[in-house]
Amino acid sequence: MTDTTGDKNHGDKNNTDSTDRTDSVWRTRPETAADAAAVRSVNLAAFETPLEADLVDALRTDASWLPGLSYVAEGPEGSVTAHALLTRCEVDGVPALALAPVATLPDEAMMALVLDASAPVPQGTIAYPAPFGI
Repeated sequence: MTDTTGDKNHGDKNNTDSTDRTDSVWRTRPETAADAAAVRSVNLAAFETPLEADLVDALRTDASWLPGLSYVAEGPEGSVTAHALLTRCEVDGVPALALAPVATLPDEAMMALVLDASAPVPQGTIAYPAPFGI
């Protein structure tokens, strides 16, 4: 894999390090049906119990599932190393998205969510989809 610039030194023309840095390229993409087992493995490795992995499996068959909003991260070698899921929920009757679970293989990846401070954050009681069991 190469980075999007095509430059092994990530655009730094003064970089004298000859190490090939393309081995650190990560890719995120929507989950496909072929990823289900890998997503389950990531969630099983990330949490102490199988509850989150079971939750993802249950949400896939629930009306709260939004195709294209279950994301995976692939490590440099192409294997799934992280997973983040957005599903429908409600906050005091207002449609919203729930971000859960977010999982990475231990010592493999880090995921970050940047919140836009200019956007209002809904407040109130969250109504989770039935598979959450809440």
